[in-house]
Amino acid sequence: VAEGFSDSVSRFSYVEIFPPELGEPGYTSYTPPVAFTDPLVQDKPWKDSDTNDDGEAVIIGDQNGNLLISDDGGDTWQDNAQQPDMTGFIWGSVAVSDDGQTMLAAQEYGNLFVSYDGGQTWQNTTVGTAFEGLAWSAVDMNADGTRMVAVEFDGTAVVSDDGGQTWT
Repeated sequence: VAEGFSDSVSRFSYVEIFPPELGEPGYTSYTPPVAFTDPLVQDKPWKDSDTNDDGEAVIIGDQNGNLLISDDGGDTWQDNAQQPDMTGFIWGSVAVSDDGQTMLAAQEYGNLFVSYDGGQTWQNTTVGTAFEGLAWSAVDMNADGTRMVAVEFDGTAVVSDDGGQTWT
């Protein structure tokens, strides 16, 4: 685990989630201990998810281009991937700060998006940069969301020390 980052697997146990019927080699089918009843999240091909410290802010990325956000521990959900540059991509990895306000989402073969308002609005922080359109496999952030890391499938990592505004 990179300096300044927690191990996302120990923080939140829903990493690499697939409904049992979509189990694939290299991935673990997993039924979360919480039964979500909202049809927006039921029977979806979840790719990654994360939650803040108190479990109220939850973000789920899936293989169908949905970026699902809950601010009440999963009782209600919104699909917040509605900007034109956010639709039609697999969301490969997601992360959320401890206070639930800063969120980071990576498109597989796309861009990195950051939200500073609990997922209500998003900024494409890699468009027009050398990091646009890369094959992102994992993202994480420190507790307050100021230091972020994104990793490509080839293992190359980029870091932001300003909450995702710039990457190096």
